[in-house]
Amino acid sequence: MEFGTPNAYEIKTFKKDLILYKKTTILLLSFHVYFLVLALLTGFNYIVIINVFSILFYLIAFPLLKGSKKKIIIYSHLVIFEIMLHIFFCTLILGWESGYKYWLFSLLCSYLFPYITPDRTKKDSVKDAIKRTIVMFIEFVVLYIITHYFEFPFTNELSKTGKTVLSIGNAFAAFGAIALFTVAYTRQMEYKYSVLHNVADSDQLTGLGNRYYMNDLLVKLERNNAENTSYSVAMLDIDFFKNVNDSYGHDKGDMVLKGIASILIKNSSDNIKAGRWGGEEFLLIADGEVEFSEFILILEKIRHEVLNTVFAFTDEKPPKPIKCTISVGVAKYEENLSIPEVIKLADTNLYKAKENGRNQIIY
Repeated sequence: MEFGTPNAYEIKTFKKDLILYKKTTILLLSFHVYFLVLALLTGFNYIVIINVFSILFYLIAFPLLKGSKKKIIIYSHLVIFEIMLHIFFCTLILGWESGYKYWLFSLLCSYLFPYITPDRTKKDSVKDAIKRTIVMFIEFVVLYIITHYFEFPFTNELSKTGKTVLSIGNAFAAFGAIALFTVAYTRQMEYKYSVLHNVADSDQLTGLGNRYYMNDLLVKLERNNAENTSYSVAMLDIDFFKNVNDSYGHDKGDMVLKGIASILIKNSSDNIKAGRWGGEEFLLIADGEVEFSEFILILEKIRHEVLNTVFAFTDEKPPKPIKCTISVGVAKYEENLSIPEVIKLADTNLYKAKENGRNQIIY
């Protein structure tokens, strides 16, 4: 997992949703234009009329995509209504065996895709799903009864071959749509899981891994000790950080925390992970690929960078630079030591660093 900048995991913006709606509209328009041409060539005049109305609908409704979310909601419901009408009239004209009924199943599956129903909430989702299912079931039953027990003068009788080809084509398209919705839904769930997982594991102020994430890393390293691997930990604490908050305000304190986090991120790698342990304390973990002496050199580099960094300026006139130092306690895993014991050893060394005058590393 990568950490680096706060709020790095962003949900899709409304602007991106609009682009998705526009692409869908173009796809549906293309679909109706194709069937309009096909109906003209085959002489199915009623199908021509239906597709003309569908094309006009999308052209008239398209400006809604330039509006607010409220207009988007209206648009999404109109699109569903248009598709249901298209299914109804095409089935009425071409017959039950034409296969347009299959689109009802794909339309039902579209409910899994939230952008189809942007006004859906957790509270109403079950109720809406039931309503949608009932409406589509009613349309399915009504179409079956009408096409099997009634005759209309505008019905276009298809040949057996024509019915077979059209039915297979509609079935292929409908099941293809179901597959697309399923893939989209799965990807969306994976994305949401990733977002939630990273939010749970990251510190929102600094963008570093939080205590939970760092503990998880230590558990994994401890398991690897069965393979004779080792690790080291360093506990860092900002010296006199309380004075920064009390003297200059918590906003300046946050700047210091974020500044130190940036330094830690810059000095991190695949083998050295940094996290915020709590408050003004940070934890660095070096796996067995990093020699202990090398880890100490990196920590010394971090200490010097912090010492020479101006993290913020006071609100005084003229403003004064706000600088800080850090104290560091380091511990190396030894055989039979548990995770809490290694952390405690690092914390003890941190305490010694503070007792000895701060701005130093004890190991």
